[in-house]
Amino acid sequence: MTNMQNTRKNDPQDAQKLLELIRTDYPAFYQSVNENISKNPNAFKELSSFALGWAKEAIGADALEVIAKGYAYFVTDVNRHQIEYCIRGHYKNKSYTEVYDQIYNNDEYMNIYHWGVFATLFLWNHHLRIYDFYRDQFLPMLDNCANMIELGSGSGIWSTLTCSLCPNITTLGIDISKSSLNIAQKISKSAGVSLRASFKVGDALTFKQNALFDAGISCFLLEHLEAPKELMNNLAQCVKPGAPIFITAAITAAEVDHIYEFKNEVEVLDLLNESGFRILQVQSTSPEPDERLCFLPRSIAIIAVRKSSEHW
Repeated sequence: MTNMQNTRKNDPQDAQKLLELIRTDYPAFYQSVNENISKNPNAFKELSSFALGWAKEAIGADALEVIAKGYAYFVTDVNRHQIEYCIRGHYKNKSYTEVYDQIYNNDEYMNIYHWGVFATLFLWNHHLRIYDFYRDQFLPMLDNCANMIELGSGSGIWSTLTCSLCPNITTLGIDISKSSLNIAQKISKSAGVSLRASFKVGDALTFKQNALFDAGISCFLLEHLEAPKELMNNLAQCVKPGAPIFITAAITAAEVDHIYEFKNEVEVLDLLNESGFRILQVQSTSPEPDERLCFLPRSIAIIAVRKSSEHW
């Protein structure tokens, strides 16, 4: 593993410019963002520098404005749905069809939403802690790995991070969205890893190829599925016995396109165990609790290996 390499010259002031945009244009969110950054300044500096540089390749000259707007829109939407979730007692949508009709088939909405989600990677402290966990605990396990699959790659940020930090590994990202894969290809190109990070349109629940992968990841996809066990079963069939995997999931977090409601961390762990994985490490993170809300949105990150036998 090595320090991040990037053929694109990133502007070290991009992060500060983004924060200034949030302060002036969306002041209601500035204090919380500042507090998040103050809790993990090193991870923020490292990740935001590269993520913003990569995003500028995908978006263009107004990238920082798009990301600031997307973040403000996304957080507003999340807060509203979390309050409604506490009142209702369950997620609003239960099926992919409902979400597709309302959200995924709306290009204007998805563009704003996508970059809002992207920004939470480095503007939310509990997501920065997941990044630290991924970099410090999972990536060293890839030293002897040649290739990795990412199921539900979205914007490709995790595959791009992996190839940037691990110079000897190649990745294949699978996602059902052509528009997301277009962004992923631009981001990997901007990072200078497009020869090792490739992306392909496909269904994360059914994708197969003849050769098994040395490692696998799937980040924040489980909660978007009607039957998340299908994803874990398929990942188990895509990687070699003993292969390390990295999984993240949202728990009691009522974003508009979250379908499957995980009530606690154990439910996610049981899912991996039932699909043939042995759990090695777990990181559960959350924002500061809000006593006005009955559900605390959390993010869980899990490092596991595909079992080589029934027991281990």
